[in-house]
Amino acid sequence: MRPSLLPAPRRPLLAALALSTVALAWRCTQQPSPKPRSSRQSDPDAAQGQGPDGTEGAERAEFSVPRIGANERREDGTSVPPRATPKMLAIEFARFLGLPVVRQETQTSITNAVCDLLIKMPVELALVDEIHNLNLATQAGAEASDQLKYLSERIPATFVLASIDVAASGLFSGVRGQQIAGRYTVTDTKPFAFGTTAQRQNWRNLIASLEDALRLHRHKPGSLVKLDGYLHERTDGAIGSLSQLVRGAALEAIINGSEAITRKTLETIEVDQTAEDARQEQRRNRRPRRRRPDADAA
Repeated sequence: MRPSLLPAPRRPLLAALALSTVALAWRCTQQPSPKPRSSRQSDPDAAQGQGPDGTEGAERAEFSVPRIGANERREDGTSVPPRATPKMLAIEFARFLGLPVVRQETQTSITNAVCDLLIKMPVELALVDEIHNLNLATQAGAEASDQLKYLSERIPATFVLASIDVAASGLFSGVRGQQIAGRYTVTDTKPFAFGTTAQRQNWRNLIASLEDALRLHRHKPGSLVKLDGYLHERTDGAIGSLSQLVRGAALEAIINGSEAITRKTLETIEVDQTAEDARQEQRRNRRPRRRRPDADAA
C-alpha cells in the first residue's frame, strides 16, 4: 500500500522519498492506456498473461495490472534519465505511452504528441521519479526543468515528483528552483513502521497486495502475510526491498520447480545493502549483553 500522494485537484505535490518509488505513473479513469513497449512482450509466458517471475501480465516484475476495464485505473512507469534534456524527457513520456519516436523528430513534435494523447485519455495522476537527475546548474538540466513545467501546465493532471533528499540535491536553488518550490508542496515519507497494531496492519496489506499478484501454481495464499515480522526484518519496511525480495523468491520458486514461496526460499534471496545493514543493526540491538564475571562476584 502506497502512502496517499493525491492532493486537491490540479495541486502539484513534491514527494521527498526515503526510498525510490514507482517511476512514472498515470491513472486513467475512462480509457485504458496503450501498452508500453517492452522487450519482455516476446516472452511466451507474458503473451499468456504470465511473465517469468510468477506475477501476472507482461510486466510482471513491476506487479502491474494486465487487464484494464473501461472504468479501472492503470499505473506503470519510467524515470527521469541522468543528465536529462528536454527532448530526452519528452521521449521518456512517449516510450511509456508506446508512441513511436524516430531520430529525426523534433522536441516540439514529440512533446505535442505526448500532450495530445494524455489529454485525450484523460489522465488524473502523473508520477515522475528520479527528479534529482535534473541538474539546474547546467543549461540542459534547467531546460529540462522548464519542459517538465510546460508538461504540467498543458496536461490536466496532478503531477507528483519523487526523489531522495530533494533539498540537498539543489532542486530548490536559483530562479528555477524557486519556481519549483513555489509550485509544489513537500511530503517526507519513511519506510513502513511495525510498532502499533495499525502500522502492522498496513504492512500486512502491502504484503497481501504483492502476494495477490503472484501466479505460482503451488503457492498457498496468505503464507507471506503470516511472515510479516520476518519480512519487515529483512526489508526494514521499505517497499522497494520487499518487492525485490518477493520477486527474487518467485523467480527462484519457478527455477527450482517448487512453484511456492516459503521462508526457506526467502532466506536464499539477497536484498539491497541498505536493508541488509538495517537487519544486522536490529540483530545487534536485540542481542543481550554478557555480564562480566566481576559483576557477578559483586
